[in-house]
Amino acid sequence: MTVSCPATVQTYSGSALEPCSATVTGANLSLTPTPTYTNNVNAGTATASYSFAGDANNPATRRAISGVLTHPDFNPKPDANGNIPSADVGVAILKEPVNNLPLMPLPPLGFLDALDAAGALRSGSDQTKFTVVGYGTVLGDNPSITPWPPDGLRRVAQSEFRSLHGQWLFLNQNPVQDLGGSGTGDSGGPVLWTHPLTGETTLVAITSRGNESFGNKYRVDTAEALDFLDDVLGTV
Repeated sequence: MTVSCPATVQTYSGSALEPCSATVTGANLSLTPTPTYTNNVNAGTATASYSFAGDANNPATRRAISGVLTHPDFNPKPDANGNIPSADVGVAILKEPVNNLPLMPLPPLGFLDALDAAGALRSGSDQTKFTVVGYGTVLGDNPSITPWPPDGLRRVAQSEFRSLHGQWLFLNQNPVQDLGGSGTGDSGGPVLWTHPLTGETTLVAITSRGNESFGNKYRVDTAEALDFLDDVLGTV
């Protein structure tokens, strides 16, 4: 990873200066993210930096697991009426403890219901945005019915609220509307909601299934999910 800045003095004009660039290269990597600046809104010396968390192609980011626990009511197959399965939540148990990870706290019970009741979940022309994260495939022009194989890179996309129902959060990720979302291989990835005023981010769901236009996310703010996760945390 390289952050490059001009060697010449930049004239401060009263607005934030952002003259630097960042590049991240490596195995299957060629990224040009925007650097993070400090002290660039006043005359003086500013700094530019960027932090890259790594990806699945980097062996240093991998962690061995000793097992996977699924909810006792989980069923991977639709029922006789074609309904998607319930209790689509599980926990991967790491083989060795890992410290100093930036963990995301679980939401309180009924978190999305409270947002909905307060009018914070909007659909239509002023949709509420959710951040979807995953390591799955990327939409392309693959002519085969077989999706592109994942390349090991972690990607982030913005999807829009469609509806809330029981255990499920339904999102619009239609690329025709310049939206992104989850694809094959993203199951289990986090879905995050960020408070528009405070910037506080909350884990609200995990990717379960869907297609290129619509994402079905299993809510983790339900009693079904939270009771299971609390039981697991109490035994490890």
